[in-house]
Amino acid sequence: MLGLDFAVFRATLMRQVGQMYPMRQIAPSFPGPGLVQSFPMPGPGAFATQGQLGQGHEPSEIISTMTALHEQHQLGNITDEGVAARNSEYLAALRSSSQIPSLFSPNGFQSPWPAVTPPSNADRFGSGPWPPTARPQNPITIYANEAGVSGFAVEPRWSALSEDQKAAYRVRSETLRHEAWAQQEATLAEGPSPFALTACKKLDGACEPWRRLPGVPTRPGIITGLSVFRDEQEIEWQEVLRRWEALTEEHRQVFEARAATANAAARATFREGRTLYAGCPASTQFPATVYFPAGTYLVSSPIIQFYNTEMLGDPFNRPVILAAESFSGFGVITSDVYVDDDVTWYLNQNSFFRSVRNFVIDLRPTPQWTYVCGIHWQVAQGTSLENIAFISTTPTEYDGTTQQGIYMENGSGGFMSDLVFVGGNFGGNFGNQQFTTSSMLFDSCWTGLQIHWDWGWTIQDTEFYNCAKGIVIVGGAGGLFSTGQGVGSLSLVDVHMWGVPVVIETSLFEDNSTALHIDNGGFQNCETIVLKSQTNSVLYPGDGTGLTNVLSWGFGKVADPSGETGFVNGANMAAPEAYPASLLVTDDIHPPAKSFHRTRPSYADPGNSQIFDVKALGAKGDGATDDTAVLNRILDIAANVSGIVYFPHGVYVIKDTSGLAHYQPGMAADHGHRLPVRGHGEPAGRSARGRRGVRRCVMEIQCMMSTVRGPTAGAVLVEWNVHESSQGSAGLWDSHIRVGGAKGSDLQNAECPKTAQNKNCIAASMMMHMTEKSSGYLENVWMWVADHDMEDADQIQINVYAARGILIESQGPTWLWGTAAEHAVLYQYQLSGAKNVVMGLIQTEAPYFQSSPKAPAPFEMGLVFKDDPNFADCSASSKTCAMAWSLRMIDSTNIYVISGGLYTWFQDYSQECVNSGANDCQLSTFYVEQSFDVWVYNLITIGVIQMVTALNGQPVSAANNRNGFASSIVTWLGGANQTAGGRNVTGYTPHTRDDLAGNSFSEQCKTALTGTIACVNQAMQWTSLGYRGSLDNATLQDEVCDVGCRSSLASWYQGVSSSCADYT
Repeated sequence: MLGLDFAVFRATLMRQVGQMYPMRQIAPSFPGPGLVQSFPMPGPGAFATQGQLGQGHEPSEIISTMTALHEQHQLGNITDEGVAARNSEYLAALRSSSQIPSLFSPNGFQSPWPAVTPPSNADRFGSGPWPPTARPQNPITIYANEAGVSGFAVEPRWSALSEDQKAAYRVRSETLRHEAWAQQEATLAEGPSPFALTACKKLDGACEPWRRLPGVPTRPGIITGLSVFRDEQEIEWQEVLRRWEALTEEHRQVFEARAATANAAARATFREGRTLYAGCPASTQFPATVYFPAGTYLVSSPIIQFYNTEMLGDPFNRPVILAAESFSGFGVITSDVYVDDDVTWYLNQNSFFRSVRNFVIDLRPTPQWTYVCGIHWQVAQGTSLENIAFISTTPTEYDGTTQQGIYMENGSGGFMSDLVFVGGNFGGNFGNQQFTTSSMLFDSCWTGLQIHWDWGWTIQDTEFYNCAKGIVIVGGAGGLFSTGQGVGSLSLVDVHMWGVPVVIETSLFEDNSTALHIDNGGFQNCETIVLKSQTNSVLYPGDGTGLTNVLSWGFGKVADPSGETGFVNGANMAAPEAYPASLLVTDDIHPPAKSFHRTRPSYADPGNSQIFDVKALGAKGDGATDDTAVLNRILDIAANVSGIVYFPHGVYVIKDTSGLAHYQPGMAADHGHRLPVRGHGEPAGRSARGRRGVRRCVMEIQCMMSTVRGPTAGAVLVEWNVHESSQGSAGLWDSHIRVGGAKGSDLQNAECPKTAQNKNCIAASMMMHMTEKSSGYLENVWMWVADHDMEDADQIQINVYAARGILIESQGPTWLWGTAAEHAVLYQYQLSGAKNVVMGLIQTEAPYFQSSPKAPAPFEMGLVFKDDPNFADCSASSKTCAMAWSLRMIDSTNIYVISGGLYTWFQDYSQECVNSGANDCQLSTFYVEQSFDVWVYNLITIGVIQMVTALNGQPVSAANNRNGFASSIVTWLGGANQTAGGRNVTGYTPHTRDDLAGNSFSEQCKTALTGTIACVNQAMQWTSLGYRGSLDNATLQDEVCDVGCRSSLASWYQGVSSSCADYT
């Protein structure tokens, strides 16, 4: 039994028609730490691959292999087309299974998806392997390119073709495949190009032993009999499988035995080193990527995922993890282990850097009453789940099943997307400080999604079919005067349900209630949209036999433009009259007005792109060698041929700007060090993603880490200059920016101890800059100035300084899904002159050391970047004013914030300001000035006095909007269809970038010269001599002597003097 394709499975679910199971009345239950007494280490059991159930290895070998990989720093075994050839038996069995009931109630509603016959594997992938350097032109690929269709539309339309039409495409595909192999052989015979990576190179008339496929590490991390056999054959890759299959079983066993010996040696080597078990809460020294080839893996105890590990299945033929009937434990895959009821291996708020992608997890054989879940996901930032199907027993098959897809009790995440949940008591059972999810599908669950606590959660693009309840929100925040931690807020964006009797069940209290907002909901055959659980009363009725559309509806505290708030007991909420078209889905498959989301590319069909392995082409990635020149050379060549650039694991030192211009990088792991500095806090070194002026490009970056080796006071870690050529084509997925706290950074406890102010710990000027001509799609991007030493067993706090988080000047379209920025000195997010930006959910933290020193210290400089705050209006005696802003918006338009968690936990490392209940660590956290059409939904703050501060406006008080532990408002209307924070004078810019285009000024100098001066436009005339009027002109006197104008002029002049000092 092999893997399951997400798109096919999703389409299959959406077109089934039949009977819906009846509702039942039970109390929702979920296992907490006290219900699970122990989480045993992997014990004896069965582990099988390629359908050989019960005949494989023990599940402990999975753990052993994973731990060994921490030492090896390698990817696992690679699967070629032969090994990864699709097997449709699993999907066919799933379709016909009685355990997957109908999706639509029999009341006349028709599925929007046509009934089609799934394409064959040969149509999807061709009749045989293609050369690794060629573009696979499979029958469906040829058809889709010519017909101009993509996404979920491709396979239904292909199925509608006649057999003669399909046959013609198959002939064309096979002809092209034979031509590609002939071209490959001719190229090899002529001698390989240093930039044409191939599976095999012919030297002196003979073919070298196994080299590697493009983009695949040299040494497999999981050793198999096939890999041992392959390494000894002086044959080309396409022959390996044919010869392997020709061996007798006895001969194969010889190679399998040798592989087992090699694996045992690798595990023994790792056991001699450091392991990330209890007592070792984190480390950056032992990362691992564990690869699961296609197959069915039978497990009888949890697969434990260690810190800094990603688990990857074959994305084109997903492996199945099958939980045995004898399964003992909680999660089939678990990110943490309970030593006692409330003691775990890892601190949940610091459980960073994890990912699980491309699996099918089947729970059905496990006992129905043991609360087994597919994944136990107790994680923090820098984590992701993606492209996973969870198959559980449905309530119609077993009334009272306790199986659940995902259980999450706490943490500080995080992002997950492209998940399918079939059956179970719960599809997902979630609790976390904050999270962002996208593209989830729930079918035939008793409750699709239960949320038992959060402060903020954004759920985008989610579908439910035939669940008794769609979403259950547990307990609100606890009711009258409660300070408990219930569900603080929930934003549902683009949610659609079919045949779900109760869409949302929740409690509702005027004080301390969950802040709920539904944006663009469509509910077909759903009797009740919102049910109030305390009284069993309907807050929003639906239609059991028809369609109910919800544009914008919610309940919670609403802040009006005056800063006053009032409780809305379930009502329509203000919403934009029209969103910019560039931010919405534009194809004909999705509902209208749906926010754009793009799943990370998997490169099943890379087109004509050449793959470049940077280590094979000369980069060292050893943390010592300067790789700047060789990386720029590779990137330049790749840009010219629209190449895919692969960075194997390593630490790539960059001592000058690394420019990535219009290329399509594949899966990458770039740990770049930007070393040069030029003055105290003056930007110098940059990792530039797309050079200035580059427009309309495709640039896709995945799984990269950008960091510094300090002191690097002038470093800008990522400067983003690229603009999309098609919607979402300029993207950044699962890529993070980290300043300090890691081995090799020279910014750990030894160099930067807590409370010490060391100038050598000034490490960055800015973490990320999106320039004005750029656009971007950012998903699961965490920008973090380290607050603790990750290599220390006690995770001791440290003092590291970076001036700015992310500066966005982009004119859009720009999407930030599941991003966070923490601990920068001046601000975490700033939008300056930005336009058409979606942000959901964003999360911030102020530096723990502030206000000692007070911002902008230790960065004592003038305006270096646009609209830098100078904190000049903060009094010397205030301890709460001169602290980092979480979010600033200046001169920006069409900004949409779909949940924001803005937290300040400390005052000079003391948490008394939070623990006392006063929440007065910081005066203000969110600032708006001269910005139009700003829409903010579900704003959550902790530790601040003012939730929103608009120039010349009344602030929104946090104390008036307490909601459990945090403060929250369901919407802020200060910028809705109007200008928020309007200046008394609009101001002017003395120079524009076009004016400066022909000179050699630095970017910092140009930024300073084009800064806005907040004075009346007549002030522009004062730069030259001339008669302006009599001294008794009161209006003129006010203009000349205006304090704001004087301060703005002084700031502009200081910034120009500092940033343009090298120019005359």
